[in-house]
Amino acid sequence: MSRARLWPVMFYLLAMNALATAPHEVAEALSVRLTTPLTEGEFQQWKTVQGLPLALESSGEFAVQDQQLHWRTLKPFASETRFTTEAIEQWSGGQRVWSLSRTEQPVVAVVSELMRALVRGDVTALLAHFAVTDLALDGDCWRLDLKVRDVALQQAITRVGAEGCERVQQLIVEETNANSTRIRLVPLP
Repeated sequence: MSRARLWPVMFYLLAMNALATAPHEVAEALSVRLTTPLTEGEFQQWKTVQGLPLALESSGEFAVQDQQLHWRTLKPFASETRFTTEAIEQWSGGQRVWSLSRTEQPVVAVVSELMRALVRGDVTALLAHFAVTDLALDGDCWRLDLKVRDVALQQAITRVGAEGCERVQQLIVEETNANSTRIRLVPLP
């Protein structure tokens, strides 16, 4: 094989090696940039569902307290989802509507940890369940694409994207059913 034909192969192998960067190197590169962890803020969320012409839009507030993520949807209607280490719970009007515990569904713990880690920008927790497929660094800003490693999560999620500068600003979750969710996070003033 000629050298001219080897260069694309070499470039590809080097690129794949760079993407297989050790998790601690990715965590270190992002921890330098993630200087402002989000503990509370507002969100806008767009859910694209196959077969619907427009994305479903919702907005609200979130807060991370005592290992729990409180995700309060205010529009189009009020509800709250609580992501804890033991369960995911849906609340409405001060009443628990449903709850799914990690003993009923072990993937609940992973999804709950994923949501808390995404909002907080906890790269180490994310890398426990995802492989880095792309990491772009631009000054103080970054973009990260993750592929699901966890077999249980692979049933529902194909890819997670996150981007921001000193904090997480946007998340994208792509599902196996071709639906996707884009979330913009804004800290409270």
